[in-house]
Amino acid sequence: MAGYMLIEKRMLRPHKADGIPSNEQEIGFLDYLRELGQEPFALAPGSRLRIVGLEETLLAADDRRARSEDMHKMLAARANELEQMGGFVQVIFEWQLSFGDELWFTRGATERVPLRPLFGNVRQHHEGSNVYYLAGFNLT
Repeated sequence: MAGYMLIEKRMLRPHKADGIPSNEQEIGFLDYLRELGQEPFALAPGSRLRIVGLEETLLAADDRRARSEDMHKMLAARANELEQMGGFVQVIFEWQLSFGDELWFTRGATERVPLRPLFGNVRQHHEGSNVYYLAGFNLT
């Protein structure tokens, strides 16, 4: 299985002794989008990416929903190539993720920033005391 693993930084090793192993190659979210836009597809099979900076990217947008939908299209357009790359691309969150009718992170004490417009419907998973969320590369 392959796709996006959305996970809080505190759920990863070495931040948590029994945490999920983090992928080796760190890249900023905007740099990741640039890589996806290159022709030919620039990411090598077997790349184990760890993406950081999504929260800042969303918070900087004037219209978060529109920005999320645009990014969704960019990610989904490369779903086939990403699927062939194999494995999970980890999307790391500094802020706490919450899951109810959809996945979101909370800015400050009360502002919910939904992630459904970007990642579609996600599935919650538990591995021991670690919680993370999975979305396929096709983002449905």
